[in-house]
Amino acid sequence: MTFDELAGGGLVPSIREKTQVVGTGKGVASAVRRFFDAVLAGYDPAMKGRLLTVEKQRENKAALKKLCEDVLQQGALSASLLTLVQQFQNAARERNDIAITPELIRNLLMGADVGRHGFNL
Repeated sequence: MTFDELAGGGLVPSIREKTQVVGTGKGVASAVRRFFDAVLAGYDPAMKGRLLTVEKQRENKAALKKLCEDVLQQGALSASLLTLVQQFQNAARERNDIAITPELIRNLLMGADVGRHGFNL
């Protein structure tokens, strides 16, 4: 669905309690940007202790940034990404953080290698 359709249908919660939902396509784009900023900020802590090369971690971060840019350029969200943005917005309204996990990153990157938990020797 396009950002304007999402806004018109009231499908993206606002982080402000008084407005309840995001009312414009531009507001949806801002919500998407905030979501990806949070994912990128939480990437390093989520990957701590994972058996993953530095090169692969850079590739994953670059892929997340590209996904964000692509979504913003297309102006549309898939159903699965919409669900994640909705959860993020609801958590932000309640002043909670969403958990940035390796599984979330794997799902966003459609099955990318996020390593397994272990110790680097």
